[in-house]
Amino acid sequence: MERIQEIEIEGDLGDTAARAWNFARRRRWWIFLPARCVALLSAALLPHLPKSDSSEAVIVLVRPQVSSVYVPFPIGWAIFNYAR
Repeated sequence: MERIQEIEIEGDLGDTAARAWNFARRRRWWIFLPARCVALLSAALLPHLPKSDSSEAVIVLVRPQVSSVYVPFPIGWAIFNYAR
């Protein structure tokens, strides 16, 4: 019985949308002011960021510890001969 009363209290979709719109209009400064502050702060910090970024990586080749029974000789060593 309580569930039916909740549905009746909620109203239709138009009432819900109207209440949401009225809430957004009343609290618009709570929405726009932080958004504006974030945008201005981003614009102020943007010139101080580096124009490009660099990174380094080291690739280490380790000889396989797999028996030559499983890896044929020409295929297994071709990689290491190429890397030298």
